[in-house]
Amino acid sequence: MNLTVDELVAYVRGMAVKTFRAAAERGIRRGAMRALPVLQRAGDNAPPASVGGSVGANHTGTYRRSWRTASIPGGARLFNLARYADVIERGRRRGSAMPPLAAVERWAKLKLHLSKDEARRAAFPIARAIARRGLRGRYVMRRAKPEVTRVVVDEMRREVRRALSRLR
Repeated sequence: MNLTVDELVAYVRGMAVKTFRAAAERGIRRGAMRALPVLQRAGDNAPPASVGGSVGANHTGTYRRSWRTASIPGGARLFNLARYADVIERGRRRGSAMPPLAAVERWAKLKLHLSKDEARRAAFPIARAIARRGLRGRYVMRRAKPEVTRVVVDEMRREVRRALSRLR
């Protein structure tokens, strides 16, 4: 058996790359979990969707509770399961279809403190106004991306350092 320096260097380099990659992926996944509260706070502080609207995108709490992470090859994905998460993020175009009346009715009960009957009567005019005027995007993820990235990179660095210290 012949062993050369070049072969051993290539072997050690391959081990280090595998170790580094696994640690980096583990760090990304852990960082994604740590980033969920960052996204929740960003939703809490989102700008209003309309003139005179209120700050925050968490009127019922569903949007706030719906942040999730999932492992993907090479890292993690952060996403929101709320049905209307896309509307909160990107907004709603003027002239688009009306939002679901049941959702507007629930919102009116909670946000405007209306009775069930009052909310039912108010839902159609509110939904029609949203369809006519549209809603501004809140861009929760876009606004939170710098802090999310910082949190994920910090956790990735921690994991890589741990893995490298085990190689010594």
